[in-house]
Amino acid sequence: MLGKVITGDLAFGKAFGGPVKIAQYAAKSADVGILGFLNFIAMLSLSLAIFNLFPIPVLDGGHLVFIIIESIIRREISVKIKLRIMNTGMALLIGLMVFVLYNDIFG
Repeated sequence: MLGKVITGDLAFGKAFGGPVKIAQYAAKSADVGILGFLNFIAMLSLSLAIFNLFPIPVLDGGHLVFIIIESIIRREISVKIKLRIMNTGMALLIGLMVFVLYNDIFG
């Protein structure tokens, strides 16, 4: 899905959703039955796990990038630089959350 959004084959709002869209799809899946709902929850959990591995500094993938960089340069990155990178990553993540929520409500 992410590749289709990047190439422009799929609109962002159709591929990704925030809490409003998640609640709507949860209700639809619950109407199908317990197996449909459990399948939805499993897919949501898997999607969040994959997103968490993206190399965004505040997510686990970002921490893995720091560990890899520090193992390559064989020294620890200064705390000051890490904080700046983490703050930038947090700002980007908050911006993404605001955009997704806005897209849920008005899109």
